[in-house]
Amino acid sequence: METDPEYAELYSFKERLRFVLIGVTVGGAVWLLWNQWALPRWREFAEQSPCVEVWGLSGTAVLFYALFVGFPLLFALGTAGVLSRRGLKILRDKQVPYLREKVFRPTRIRRGRAAVLIGWAHVLSPTLFIALALWGAPKADALIEQSQTKTVDPAWCVSRVAR
Repeated sequence: METDPEYAELYSFKERLRFVLIGVTVGGAVWLLWNQWALPRWREFAEQSPCVEVWGLSGTAVLFYALFVGFPLLFALGTAGVLSRRGLKILRDKQVPYLREKVFRPTRIRRGRAAVLIGWAHVLSPTLFIALALWGAPKADALIEQSQTKTVDPAWCVSRVAR
C-alpha cells in the first residue's frame, strides 16, 4: 500500500517578501562595503606589500597567506556556520527538510539513508575549503620565496608609502 508523499510547510507570501527585502538590504550593504571600503584598501596594500611589514611578516607574505590560506578558511567558517548547522539538524531528525523547517517551494520530505547522506554532505561541506587552504599554504610559501629573491628599490617604497 503506497501512501501519498509528505511535503514540508511553505513560507507565506509575507515571509518570502521579508526574506527578499532582508537579502537585498544585507547583500547591498556588503557589496557597498566591499567596493567602497575594503577593495580600495586591499589594492593599496597589494601595491605597497613589498614595502610594508605586518606583525613581523613582510607585506608580501601577509598578502599571499591571506589569498591562499585566509580566504579559504574564512569561506570554510561561513559554510560551517550556515550549512553544517542545518546538516546537524537533518542528522538529528533523519529527514530533509528537518522537522518544522519551512521551504520556498513544494518540497517532498525525504527520510532514511538519503536524508542521512544529505545531512553528512552539509556537515562536511567546509572540508573542501579546508583542503584548499592546506593546498594553498605551500603554494604561498613558494611564492613568498620567489618574491624575496627580487630586490625592491627603497626609493620606490618611499614614494609608494608616502602617497
